[in-house]
Amino acid sequence: MSDQHEQPEYGERATPEQQAEAIRRSGGVPEAQRAAELPRASWRAADGVQQRPATGASASTRPGTPPSGSYLVNRFVTVFLLGVGLVAVIQSVFSSLNLAESIQILYAQQGIGDYVETPLTSTVGIALVIVHAALWAATAWVSMKVLAAGRTAWWIPLLGAVIAFVVMAILMAVLILGDPAFMQYIGSGG
Repeated sequence: MSDQHEQPEYGERATPEQQAEAIRRSGGVPEAQRAAELPRASWRAADGVQQRPATGASASTRPGTPPSGSYLVNRFVTVFLLGVGLVAVIQSVFSSLNLAESIQILYAQQGIGDYVETPLTSTVGIALVIVHAALWAATAWVSMKVLAAGRTAWWIPLLGAVIAFVVMAILMAVLILGDPAFMQYIGSGG
């Protein structure tokens, strides 16, 4: 006599533990084990070698968990400051490539006299553009690396801006301090 009841499908009445044991015996691996055996993508280097998570990376910046509020603010401020820096780089291109005219406008506003363009003027102008763009690119690269590691990065664009200002001020000082009209203006007590 056959049973009147329909036979259960595979695993229909088995507990999760029994299902896992049956899967293991059959050569398959339960999904939970498979997930536990694979390292997180954030812990793997580009060449596939497993690494520990970056120092300072919080649980909120690891894959699978939403970023915390402080991380979002850090990311927003960092990207905003990089945007401000990019605008500054773009604006400086126009004044730096036409440096003699820019200095003459400054001299006229301050009553210094007439600026006489020298061969150094165009060289310094080009150097200003290259230095400013290179420092911004380096700052952006470092900022993105630090953000990707889940660490605080808002201070990096500020530091990049200070370094760019100091380097550009030195280049301008070399140019202006060699100008006879400016030295006469300083010598006369301004």
